[in-house]
Amino acid sequence: MKKKQAGFSLVELMIVVAVIGIMSAFAALAYRSWTDKYNVERQTKEMYVDLMKARVNAMSRNRIHFVTFTATQYTIYEDDNPWPDGNGTLEADGAPPDDRTVMTKTLSTYAISVTGNATKEFNERGRANVGGSIYTTDRYGSAYDCVVIDDFRINMGKWNTTTTNCDAK
Repeated sequence: MKKKQAGFSLVELMIVVAVIGIMSAFAALAYRSWTDKYNVERQTKEMYVDLMKARVNAMSRNRIHFVTFTATQYTIYEDDNPWPDGNGTLEADGAPPDDRTVMTKTLSTYAISVTGNATKEFNERGRANVGGSIYTTDRYGSAYDCVVIDDFRINMGKWNTTTTNCDAK
């Protein structure tokens, strides 16, 4: 009687390794896509929260707050120059006295674009005197990729490439 050999052949092992490799490649691509989508949404939500804080601070401190945007960062200023109530204009040229910098956030993930004026302003009543939209230039199919500022509200939304507007959700 012949004894059966236990184990796998080299061809069978190579096929299994190839299948695992292909599945790993697909998983890595799916993971990358998911993280890009998540990072766009995270950045949009952080920007939304910071804009809401600037609005609330303008009301609670009874002072105008300015938010300036560039492609890679935004900065929030409190109008306190001249002291104590400010003069209603942003003075942030680096030459003292400047308005107080409340926060500067560098965007580490994706660049942003701004419609309208790149400086948004919230008055003492929390009203945005300069509206517009802020949106990420890379979207990756995320649910939220823009923030729209209206006179009395701030909303997150989805950027509509057809109408070039932020559709608030």
